[in-house]
Amino acid sequence: MAVDDILKRIKADAEEAARKIVAEGQIAADAVAGEGRARTHVQKKELRARAEQRAQEERNRITTLARLAARRELLDENSG
Repeated sequence: MAVDDILKRIKADAEEAARKIVAEGQIAADAVAGEGRARTHVQKKELRARAEQRAQEERNRITTLARLAARRELLDENSG
C-alpha cells in the first residue's frame, strides 16, 4: 500500500469520524432544545394558571367590597 493510499484512508476515516461527531452533536442539541421547549411550555401553563387564580381572587375581592359598600349605603339610608 502506497503512502498516498494510506493518507487517503486516514483522511476518509477522519472525515467519517467528524461526520459522526457532528451528527451526535446535532442529536444532543435537538434533545436539549426539545427539553427546553417542554420546560417552557410547562412554565407557561403554570404562569397562566397563577395569573388566572390571581384574577379570580381580585374579582372576588372587588365583588366583596362592592357588596359591603352596598350594605353600608343601605344601612345609611335606613338609619337616617
